[in-house]
Amino acid sequence: MTVARIPRKALVPDVRGLHLDAARAHLVNAGFARIEEQLVDAYVADDEVVQQNPVPGSFLAADSPVRLLVSRASWIRHLPAVYQQPAPDGSHLVQGLLWIAQSLFVNIERSLDRISETFDPLGSRPEFLPWLASWLALGLDAGWDDRTRRRVLKRAAALYRIRGSKEALVEWILLFTGLAVTVEENEWIFNGFRVGVEATIGVDSMILERVNKAHAFVVRVPVTEDDLAEDDLARLYRVINAEKPAHTIYCLAFAERPASDLDRGILRVEVDRINP
Repeated sequence: MTVARIPRKALVPDVRGLHLDAARAHLVNAGFARIEEQLVDAYVADDEVVQQNPVPGSFLAADSPVRLLVSRASWIRHLPAVYQQPAPDGSHLVQGLLWIAQSLFVNIERSLDRISETFDPLGSRPEFLPWLASWLALGLDAGWDDRTRRRVLKRAAALYRIRGSKEALVEWILLFTGLAVTVEENEWIFNGFRVGVEATIGVDSMILERVNKAHAFVVRVPVTEDDLAEDDLARLYRVINAEKPAHTIYCLAFAERPASDLDRGILRVEVDRINP
């Protein structure tokens, strides 16, 4: 026994007067996936829906096609006037032939009409984003989603105007890592020590070359080093090395990990073992 599937029915919305993109969205939301378009020459803006079939309010099977008559300036206007005249019976063979060719290239025309969107990070198609980034010599992380890539591209040009400043470095780090760091200029975390007073040889002392604080800065990270994945830590180093002034040096100061009850318990056990 074969049971025939009854297609689901839906109400056809009124999309007349809408831009083709908006009309398609309305029809898809209403449940209609088969949308056909036919170009007509009308005194309205290009890509505006002039008429539709079936008429609005019809109750139609969702798998039925919906035909839209879409306004488009005919190519016939580029021909000499003698070819633009219709036949005595009102037919126009030349324009009919041009509609066939124009229907094949209309999507290219629409892309050219909206070429400015290609250069807008917020409006460009996702596949164009790496190309836009190449204009700015900017590398996009493969793990970023479209929203993050668009946000970075949107701010990149403005940040290049203040490149090398503390403000630019802080925002670059925020864009690439999501970390709200602070930068302390003319600072260093190692200030020297006196043996036997501030430090003990072989325990907590180290010898470093002299640091000129005028060319040094400290980046204070609001999380502990253990809280950062290796990829995030590597990204943090790459951003700082790429955006800091070439003559400067820096160090990272991570937040201290608070002592947990487990840590204090281990310490207490060790003390008990030493002093029973």
